[in-house]
Amino acid sequence: MLGAAGKLKRRRPATSRKSPAADPSADVDDEDDDAGETPADEVPADETPTEDDGSTDAPAPSTAEVRAWAREHDFPVSDRGRLRAEVWEAYTAAHPER
Repeated sequence: MLGAAGKLKRRRPATSRKSPAADPSADVDDEDDDAGETPADEVPADETPTEDDGSTDAPAPSTAEVRAWAREHDFPVSDRGRLRAEVWEAYTAAHPER
């Protein structure tokens, strides 16, 4: 990480959580209260929520793929950097399945 003067700065170490022995509220024995229950933040592997919306669309094309297509179709593109919106629009129009 660079500071204001352009010098490297060290990141602060992550703060550690207090151990249960240091927490006076942890002295209460409540092991039997949730026996057999899965904590809310732990979901079994077969029930893991996904970001999938159920669509079967192909993944978005890579920039390299669009850049190669653009060159084949006489669009002026650089070797590096962001592709212009008109290139993406032309690629999308030519590949409606994506």
